[in-house]
Amino acid sequence: MGMDLTRVRDGAYFRWNRSYWFAVLELAYQYGWQPMGTELKYDKYGHDRSSDWNGDYRLNCGQTITPQDARRIADALERALPDVPAEEAVTAKMTTYEGARARSCQADQPVILIAGPNSYSPRRFELEVWQEVNLFEKLAGTQDYIREFIQYLRGGGCRIL
Repeated sequence: MGMDLTRVRDGAYFRWNRSYWFAVLELAYQYGWQPMGTELKYDKYGHDRSSDWNGDYRLNCGQTITPQDARRIADALERALPDVPAEEAVTAKMTTYEGARARSCQADQPVILIAGPNSYSPRRFELEVWQEVNLFEKLAGTQDYIREFIQYLRGGGCRIL
């Protein structure tokens, strides 16, 4: 399941998988973004949510990130970008699924499966396996995608679908 964003003013589209959406919001928060909360009158199914909406960013109900909030997220991500490592910086923690499974069973360590933006394929094991990955390591190698997202957010508010 992904987080599909549609810009309000022109319908431009952007997508994050859920795992990376949460990570990129956390990154923005760590670099000074103060969430204003999303707005929602009617969800994507037409239900009136004006009285019970809590401003959540983690759901994809059709809520709107305001233009001001989008700019603030973009500003924070721009500040964070120099600290997001290149993928090569964390390849020592990456292994194949089968190799990590065997190694983690022997070492009795947790294994975290992470799929990159839009890379999961249920028919193939193209998942990368990481152990003890922090936020920066998780986002390693996504600098270009984050730059695209910053530009996208600079274009105005968007709906999360």
